[in-house]
Amino acid sequence: MAKIQLHFNGNFSIKKEELNKILQAASEEKGLDDELENLMRRTSLGNAKVGRIKSWAIRAGLVKNNHLSPEGEIIWRIDPLLESIITETTPIGLTIEKTYYSELI
Repeated sequence: MAKIQLHFNGNFSIKKEELNKILQAASEEKGLDDELENLMRRTSLGNAKVGRIKSWAIRAGLVKNNHLSPEGEIIWRIDPLLESIITETTPIGLTIEKTYYSELI
């Protein structure tokens, strides 16, 4: 299982709606392995945000090799809108309780 870690970059807060757009793109056949302009179009995120949120999703262990990681797939399947308190986006970052999700599989 991936080691979940938190790293902030850029000068904006992570919003679950924006993270959801990156996870949606990662769940598609092409994943995040796409030109910047296409990722911007597919996610409706601007130039500065698309790369940073993609990087954040990778560092959080939700994306691996431009597609959803096993943990990302679980979250995408169970809570794609990131509404659960388990995946709630907070000022200190995304909280993921792996043991909770592993029990739901």
